[in-house]
Amino acid sequence: MPIATVPDYMLDQNAVLRDNVAWRHGSVPDYSMANAAFETEASKRHKPGSMEDMISNLIKNWEKEASYKLKAGEWRTIDHAQYTFSCNGGPVYSCEDMMRLGTYSALIGESAFFSSSSTTFEDSHRTFREAMPGGFAWEAVEVYSGPPVASFKWRHWGRMTGKLRCPVGPSTFVDAPPHGGMVELWGVGIAHINPKYQITKIEIYYDPHELMGNMVGARNLCPVPHKESSSFASPPHNNAVRNSMDAMRRTSTDSMNRFNRLNLNRGDSLLSDLDDDW
Repeated sequence: MPIATVPDYMLDQNAVLRDNVAWRHGSVPDYSMANAAFETEASKRHKPGSMEDMISNLIKNWEKEASYKLKAGEWRTIDHAQYTFSCNGGPVYSCEDMMRLGTYSALIGESAFFSSSSTTFEDSHRTFREAMPGGFAWEAVEVYSGPPVASFKWRHWGRMTGKLRCPVGPSTFVDAPPHGGMVELWGVGIAHINPKYQITKIEIYYDPHELMGNMVGARNLCPVPHKESSSFASPPHNNAVRNSMDAMRRTSTDSMNRFNRLNLNRGDSLLSDLDDDW
């Protein structure tokens, strides 16, 4: 397939930011800091127009739409009739579900250090935006297979220079001071893509403990009521947190094992080879 027929969102990581649509907060979101971090700190530099580059651009534009477009009908990167999202084999969400929950809540769910049912879309995004004000960059490290089923390894990173305040229950939060260090996590994804290069189904697999553990550090943090002045609860509560974190690790390990059994084959073919796949 000629490169000219490929959607712009597969060739340019910021393509959807030029869309004349209704944006959350009333204006086009600013990705300049995340883009700058990607340019200087990405672990791989993919050739423009390569399979790796196009899958990376597709996922980045999908994230921008999921996070900032207010109307489901204005998402260009998905097939609205078929689209679903899931993480670690958990609940399956529609476009409308994700717009209600927020991408962070859909990705993290319920854990020792985060409760998606105790926050809103806006508050969940504010939590991580304030903790990592310098941006939370993303890259596709490797692409194992191309469309119609694209499988890829990804990396997400940023520096925690702001305070973290995570909801863990009604009026209950986990607070952690900024440590200034790198917050980095790795995962894999599977994106089912139709002949129009729209996502029909996307599955993400990663360890949520890696994200939250990197942010809270080695401290024995426990949930505390918002009204209390201290950010940390007493040691007797640590067993409950530890048990919850152990459960998260087991869930993530099971999900990764499931992915590894898929017997994925490396896909190095360029776009011109894709017609045979459909």
